[in-house]
Amino acid sequence: MSVLLRLRGRLVRQAKRARGIVRKLRRGLLQRKRYLRYLERLPVKRDVVLLESQHGRSLDGNIYAVLAELCREEAYRGLTLYVSAESKNCRRFRAILKENGFDRARVLCRGTYAYFKVLATAGYLVNDNTFIYCFIKREEQIYLNTWHGTPLKTLGKQSKSEYFSIGNAQKTFLDADYVLYPNVFTMERMIADYMVDNIGKFKPLLGGYPRNAVFFDKAAGERLRERYGLSGKTVYAYLPTWRGTVGNVSGEEQDMRLRELERQGKELEEKQKGMEKVRERYLKAVRSMLKLKDTGELTMEMVDSLIEKIHVESNSISSQRILLRSFIRQDEELKEYEVKEFCDDGWSGTGMDRPGMNRLLAEVKKNRVQCIVVKDMSRFSRDYIEMGTYLDQIFPFMGVRFIARGDHYDSREHGGTTIGIDTAFQTLLYDLYSKDVSVKVKTSFENKCANGEYVFGQVSFGYRKSTEERNT
Repeated sequence: MSVLLRLRGRLVRQAKRARGIVRKLRRGLLQRKRYLRYLERLPVKRDVVLLESQHGRSLDGNIYAVLAELCREEAYRGLTLYVSAESKNCRRFRAILKENGFDRARVLCRGTYAYFKVLATAGYLVNDNTFIYCFIKREEQIYLNTWHGTPLKTLGKQSKSEYFSIGNAQKTFLDADYVLYPNVFTMERMIADYMVDNIGKFKPLLGGYPRNAVFFDKAAGERLRERYGLSGKTVYAYLPTWRGTVGNVSGEEQDMRLRELERQGKELEEKQKGMEKVRERYLKAVRSMLKLKDTGELTMEMVDSLIEKIHVESNSISSQRILLRSFIRQDEELKEYEVKEFCDDGWSGTGMDRPGMNRLLAEVKKNRVQCIVVKDMSRFSRDYIEMGTYLDQIFPFMGVRFIARGDHYDSREHGGTTIGIDTAFQTLLYDLYSKDVSVKVKTSFENKCANGEYVFGQVSFGYRKSTEERNT
């Protein structure tokens, strides 16, 4: 008797499970049938945007960044915004929208009639993965796919477990009007692994990921520091991507990542302490070199800029930059200006045809420059006649103020008159000095050649330089 009861109970449970499956299939078929009816009968609404992140499982990354921009900017005030979510995530998504002040956005439960209606009629579709497999893009709809990361894992044809089930992902790229990539590697990898090269009509966009814009938002960074008590500390963003195959990420791998993160965090903390000491010493050395009395004249940002560029430019350019930026910061008027830097490292000042100079003069012609600041006049030009023409005629005509810090020259002090005799004599000296140096260098080379000395940097193939005597 007990055996029969257990058997009966098992059959009842299996029957309930079977009825549940049938109901789901029937509901799914009815929903998809209704979706086709929406496609046939309802027009596309150009003022409706549907955003979907990771099939409705999350609300973060690129989709969150796009949603934030649409909600905050007045230019998009006329758009109706929808965010899709799995049924279990709808309440959580609504809380996220409320917490961040995204009152204009509404949550759609993925797979419902309302979801399929918006999917069929939204003028703009934005997601970072694939839509539901029955999705049909209409010609009037504009579809942007941002994907969700750099593919260091196997995808598409590179994944043995996914090789025969990549149809929906391929369809996504073929349906899309635009696909956003953060780098060339991701673009090439995705196109090749999903085999859409030469058949996809989408326009690839190499514009960076919207989710990374927060790293350039200083105000957001400060709010985050205050929220977690990190004010005044260096913060490193840890952005890992898992490797392996889709749907096969073990908890053991995640634990290993966390342990690796802890180890790297300790190493970074030690390195940061050492780097702070190096920067402080360098700051003192630079202040001493430039003879700056006020410690406020030079900031860590200026030193950081110098450290970053010192390996690719001469010491002269680096010291000029610090001197001029310090001067600008101390001037009550100039410190309010937007500063643009034009540099010709390695180019002779005897001629005006230099890349940086050409860009500067092009800006002057477009009336985009109000003031030019140089260390001394020789940094602008060593040509006496050319220098005089710009100081006497061109700059006054264009309304450009010219300051030579080392020569104590400011065109504003001349009040539109021609340059003084001392300034003219100074520019003449720069011109004569460069010509004199040129003559001396040429004479030196000619004498060495006459004496049979080798004056070139590289020797011919099959020869080598003498270790005992120079120029032989």
